[in-house]
Order: sequence, then structure tokens, then C-alpha cells
Amino acid sequence: MPTLELHGFAPDACDKLVTEVRAVLQDLPYRGSIVFDRPRSGGWVVNWEGGEQPFIRVCSRSQERLDELRGRLVGFADVETLLIGFFPHAVG
Repeated sequence: MPTLELHGFAPDACDKLVTEVRAVLQDLPYRGSIVFDRPRSGGWVVNWEGGEQPFIRVCSRSQERLDELRGRLVGFADVETLLIGFFPHAVG
């Protein structure tokens, strides 16, 4: 499940970004497994000098998917990628 975390975008900008990103990713065979993680109140990301610096963090278990998503998203904002592990919930 690739996760797109949207950091530092105002709520309206976040809504617009999600719509635009969905359009660019609609042809991916795994699009149904992509989730968007966005703060309800927007969030605020600033650099050392105090300037706003929103970014998209893409998390996935697949380096191939990270590379593909990064290539499609860099036109929207700075992109950070994170290769993650996944451990399903064990019952019992």
C-alpha cells in the first residue's frame, strides 16, 4: 500500500493536490492500493530560515513503485521517499 503523506499544505491546496495527483496516477495498475495521509488542519512545514517548505513523502515496500511515484510527483512539490517494511497484524 503506497502511502502519500502530504506535509505543510494548506487545506485547500491539499484538496487540489490530491485531485491533481489522482489524475496523474490513474493509469497505474496499483492505484487502488495508494492511500493519502493528510492532516485535517493542514500542517505547517518551515525550513531553517522560516520559509514554508511543503513536501510529499512517499512510503512503500517496493523500491520500483517509489521510483515510479517519485518521477510522477516531483512536478507538484518536493518529494521524499521512504522504503518501509510491513508486518500484518497477528491474531492470537
